Amino acid sequence: MEKKYNVLVVDDEPEVLAILVALIQATGEEYNVIPAANAFEALKILHQTPIAFAFLDQNMAELSGLELLEHIRQRYQDVQVVIVTGQPSYSLVLSAWRHQAADFLSKPVGLKELQNVLVKLKIEKTVQTPNLTLRHQRCEKELMQGGHGQIGKLTREQRILCEILTSLAEVGQTDELYTKILQMALDLTNGTLAYFLLVDQDHRHLEPIASLGTGDLNPSLLKASRQVVQHQTSVFIKRQKNGDLSQEIERIGLAVPFRVRGELFGVLVVSHNPERNFDADDVLMLNLLAERASLIIENTALYESAVLKHYETLRALVNSLEARDPYSCQHSERVTQIALRFAQELSLPQEDLDAIRIAGLLHDIGKVGIRDAILFKPGKLNQEEQSIIRTHPLVGERIVEPLALLTPEKDIILHHHERWDGQGYPSQLAGKEIPFLSRILALADAYDAITSDRPYRGHRDQKAALTEILANAGSQFDPELTRPFVKIIETPPVSFQASNLLPHPPALRQNIGKLGKSVS
Repeated sequence: MEKKYNVLVVDDEPEVLAILVALIQATGEEYNVIPAANAFEALKILHQTPIAFAFLDQNMAELSGLELLEHIRQRYQDVQVVIVTGQPSYSLVLSAWRHQAADFLSKPVGLKELQNVLVKLKIEKTVQTPNLTLRHQRCEKELMQGGHGQIGKLTREQRILCEILTSLAEVGQTDELYTKILQMALDLTNGTLAYFLLVDQDHRHLEPIASLGTGDLNPSLLKASRQVVQHQTSVFIKRQKNGDLSQEIERIGLAVPFRVRGELFGVLVVSHNPERNFDADDVLMLNLLAERASLIIENTALYESAVLKHYETLRALVNSLEARDPYSCQHSERVTQIALRFAQELSLPQEDLDAIRIAGLLHDIGKVGIRDAILFKPGKLNQEEQSIIRTHPLVGERIVEPLALLTPEKDIILHHHERWDGQGYPSQLAGKEIPFLSRILALADAYDAITSDRPYRGHRDQKAALTEILANAGSQFDPELTRPFVKIIETPPVSFQASNLLPHPPALRQNIGKLGKSVS
């Protein structure tokens, strides 16, 4: 068989290198495996030989796998890179994701796992180009050149993969991705209803997590989904035409499996009006969609899982910090609840509410870098101690950097102690230079501080706190926000549940957790 793919394997441990080379050779004769004993030898090979796939060991003496990946991305954009590591971690996942690694393998590498990764790399290679827009334009151009029903160099399957990749890869979050998958499924089949169902680890329970179109998840759709789980293959949803008197069968729906590295994790179900039968063409298109979308779901969920783990680690740090100080216990939760309530009354968009949920709970994370003697001092702070305390927004910004937060979320953490008159910290921003959400959180933060006990003073009641906040409108606080804030506080509060403060909906958290286990 002709060698179709040049595969570079880089590891500075000879025994490990030999094993991985042998495993790749064992998966098929289409791979020309080229070993490299170190990163510099690998760079020389890359310069001399067109490489399709590269497997890079992370822990090498001269250059790490990530450092080598960075060099590859600068010069060889078409190379699909897999990081191989004996010490997987969320920080490694985040860094590799940012440098466009195609996948990860944990040592010791198993043959089945390696085969799944190689299949994924070949699918990626089929439609690969550095720029999604250019990829889409290239597909269109080649289709046009074919003319008269011909498709030029691209097969029909490649065209569909190209369209799927272009459409799905720009989606940011997993819940948005499911909606996009359902829309594409309806478009590809002219369907009227689509559902995505998660499969639990024991394959006993199906949970609908997304739907699109008109109609309900009726018993026939659920039955077909269970058959997919049982038989691990696509299933038509059938019924007799014109009642029991006819022997003709209509195919009114289709259920297809979604897999991550060979393991079933979901079922896509599509149905339509009985005017048209589902056929083999629909099976092909939905399975192509499932293959491509599963890869993107896997990568997106892996990234979100890493971010969520890091977020929860930081939340645990904040909780432990506040637990040591009875005066600030649950301060972050209360501030976030107050700020959320105010933001909802202002009819702010969902993305602003999400920013407050995420960053509000972490707004004081920088205090973990402040000495306890200063942080828990029973009296007022002196000038030097105050200057140290005022570093906590900057420290917090650095701590949350691996979370890759959006700008509004970072602004809350960095600028919630700025003042309207420009006398705040750390940047001495004034007026509307201060980000809007930071101004909201500043009000909530101040209110909770005034109404909470401190080592050097007792708490003040609501009336006194609101009087003080009004007195500082135009100096410390945004004058246009202060009075509406006071009005909201004076109104009986809406209760908040703990789940209101989570950065992901429960269903998404469950999905992330499941996929995280599948890909770790």
